Amino acid sequence: MVKAKDFTNYTKDNINFDIVEDIHEYMLHDSEFFRKNFFPMAKKISDANFNMEEAAMKEMVMPVIEQGINNYFKKFKIPAKSYRLVDQSDRNRLMSKVLQGLKQHPVKNAQ
Repeated sequence: MVKAKDFTNYTKDNINFDIVEDIHEYMLHDSEFFRKNFFPMAKKISDANFNMEEAAMKEMVMPVIEQGINNYFKKFKIPAKSYRLVDQSDRNRLMSKVLQGLKQHPVKNAQ
C-alpha cells in the first residue's frame, strides 16, 4: 500500500542519482520513445544544419523533452510529480544535453 507521505517525501534531495542524466539516457535508449519522438525532432534539426534561431530549436526540442519526462515517470512508476524532481533549470539542462549531442552526432542521410 502506498502512503501519502511516500509522495511528499520523494524529492531531488533524497534520490541518489542524477535524474536529468537518467532521463537523457532513457530518451536515447528507449527504442519506442527514440523512434516515435526523439528521432523525428533530431532529424529536423540536423537537416537544418542547426541554422535556425535558438527559439525555433527550443520550440522543437522542449515538447520532446516534456514527453520524455512524462514517459520516464510512467515507465519507471516514479511516485512523485515530475515538477518536484525536474524543475525548469533541469529541463533547460536536458535541452542543452540534447542539442550538444546532436551537434556532435548529427543525424545524416536517414529516411
